[in-house]
Amino acid sequence: MIERLLAMHAASMLKRTLLRMGADDVIVLVDETKALQLKFANNLFSAVQSWSSADLEVFASVKKRCVSTTLKMLSADAVKQCAASIIEFAEALPPNDDFFGIARGPFRYRNIPGIYDSRISKISPDRIVAFVTDALKLSSSLGASRASGVLDVHSSSNFILTSGGVKTAERSTGVYLSIRAFTDKDASGHSLQAARTLHDFRPADSVKEAVHYAMLAASPKQGEAGKYDVLFTPLAVANLLDYLGSAASAFSVEAGLSCLAGKINKQVASDKLTFYDDATYPGGFGATNFDHEGVPTRRNKIIDRGVLKTYLHNTSTAEKYKTATTANAGLISPEPFNLVVEPGEGLFDEMVASIKHGLIVTNLWYTRFNNYEKGDFSAIPRDALLLVEDGKVKHSLRNLRISDNLLRVIRNIKAVGNKPAQIKAWEVETPVISPAVLVSGVTVTRPQ
Repeated sequence: MIERLLAMHAASMLKRTLLRMGADDVIVLVDETKALQLKFANNLFSAVQSWSSADLEVFASVKKRCVSTTLKMLSADAVKQCAASIIEFAEALPPNDDFFGIARGPFRYRNIPGIYDSRISKISPDRIVAFVTDALKLSSSLGASRASGVLDVHSSSNFILTSGGVKTAERSTGVYLSIRAFTDKDASGHSLQAARTLHDFRPADSVKEAVHYAMLAASPKQGEAGKYDVLFTPLAVANLLDYLGSAASAFSVEAGLSCLAGKINKQVASDKLTFYDDATYPGGFGATNFDHEGVPTRRNKIIDRGVLKTYLHNTSTAEKYKTATTANAGLISPEPFNLVVEPGEGLFDEMVASIKHGLIVTNLWYTRFNNYEKGDFSAIPRDALLLVEDGKVKHSLRNLRISDNLLRVIRNIKAVGNKPAQIKAWEVETPVISPAVLVSGVTVTRPQ
């Protein structure tokens, strides 16, 4: 509580000081976070960490010269020095002709359900240990030889103060479990849980999924290059959807980093795909009442039955595109909060049964783009990679790479599952809520 009061006082002082020194626009975000983390490896606890922080993220513009920084020291002297440095740095920059100011409030906000749980904010280390102990016992009982991963819990208080008349705050919590189960050295399965409340946290489900895929991954054979129908599980497809969400940012479009540039109101994907960003999603791991300009967040349909409907905007990009902000402001550029795929009708087993010659990809990593503007990428399947022939899983594979194009992948979506999962991972920075997705004709290569 004392840290929070100090941070809020420092935020008010910093805003006043910057305006007095000549800033035209000021945004100060206070992020107070308390967290516990327990890492485990080979069925043993390996590290326990706890930390708390109260940081100020600051944005200021001076005659269209924009500066952003973070302040961790909250003393009056530190605030004054920070303000002076921002003004000095801004005066040395060229003006940004694409900057048109920040949103003007005040605004009214609605409370998003399911993003704060007082039980998480008060959770004890013993409870964290119990969660992991139970997970390890369950994985062993199901047949895993060992398991590794991490359990994180956090509670945050966020406060925003702007020169546009915004002054508001919110609280949030989160609990995250990542577990990788092994049945032998070459056979692993990965699953995770990301929830804002204990009510929505189901660690046993992830343990069961991880062990299930680890068993299927046993005795992998060398895979062959070619074209495959690929069933991406929620964890795997979230990796690609994270990049698709970033491509929808007006900043990415302007920077030449988006395969969606110039395609508004055009068919960019299969009509099976409806894809939106929803910062108001109940229980969403990225849900928030306001963006970084203080604008009340909303649901924005990016792709509607395959047709690109909008980019994600802040006040400045909206002005340039002659539209309204979508309430996706980050301090620097528009960004998604919760990426959501509208569920389809596909049952997982039925989608598997429909595959004549294909793969089940349960995880991806090392996703890299050769050309962001075209959407050319490669990604390496990790953990269980399963060959499907005539609707049946034959065996696991190894040493393959997906080398394709993001637009081609979403255009070739054949079916969307009916059971979404919430994904937040090292390889998925923006939370994604998606079912499994079946894609035809995916190019698969063997790494050199």
